[in-house]
Amino acid sequence: LEASAIVRPAVGGEAVSTIMAGTSRYYNGCIFTNQVEGGNKTYLGWNVETSTGLKMSGVTILTKNDKGQLQHIAIHHRPMKEMMIFSQEIGELVKGTAVEPGTFYDGK
Repeated sequence: LEASAIVRPAVGGEAVSTIMAGTSRYYNGCIFTNQVEGGNKTYLGWNVETSTGLKMSGVTILTKNDKGQLQHIAIHHRPMKEMMIFSQEIGELVKGTAVEPGTFYDGK
């Protein structure tokens, strides 16, 4: 998993699942605005609002291998100010889990 909201990629099923589940609980709602598929990639446009009132838009790119299994996820949030706050808040949410310390922006 690579994302604009994380400092370095999250590797491994447990870390990725923890981040995705924590993020899903943190959202008040997510509206998918479009979907485009090409080759081994799916592009999903979306708008979200978090439980703390942040409003963001972005795109998720899902890449599958030749067997059709999910191989890579790239998530791009905007605007930057909200994304940085979001990163700090999610970092706090997943602290003490399978997610390595330093994965999220810590404000420093």
